[in-house]
Amino acid sequence: MCQETIDSVLEEHHVPKYNYPPQFDLNLPLLKEPASKFTWSVFYALQVLDVYTTDTALQYNCVEELNPILGKSPTVKDVIGLKVVLLAPTIYYADKYATITDDDLAGFNFLMSSVVANNFDVWSEAKDTCSKIR
Repeated sequence: MCQETIDSVLEEHHVPKYNYPPQFDLNLPLLKEPASKFTWSVFYALQVLDVYTTDTALQYNCVEELNPILGKSPTVKDVIGLKVVLLAPTIYYADKYATITDDDLAGFNFLMSSVVANNFDVWSEAKDTCSKIR
């Protein structure tokens, strides 16, 4: 009954009747889910492990740092400083102008896992074959 009343009023006032729902095209970008706390935790844990394993391996006379920016025997402060100088602006910029996702961090975490694994391997070999210097 209600629809009939509405239709009769519309016809009486010559209001055109549309038989299709309105459509809105907002042209919004796809929603990207931010990286989880777990993924960020893994990222930061790998940074800490890289500093620790680098410093521990460098305590042997047969081990040298391969990063040319740091030199052959950097201190912990040097390694942390380089990480801060390189990572902080990158993360700040990316977080401010884009959404960092789990997929974005997956590549970094894979790379850092490889670096940490290599550091452990170098450290393990140095323990067996080299003299500790500090």
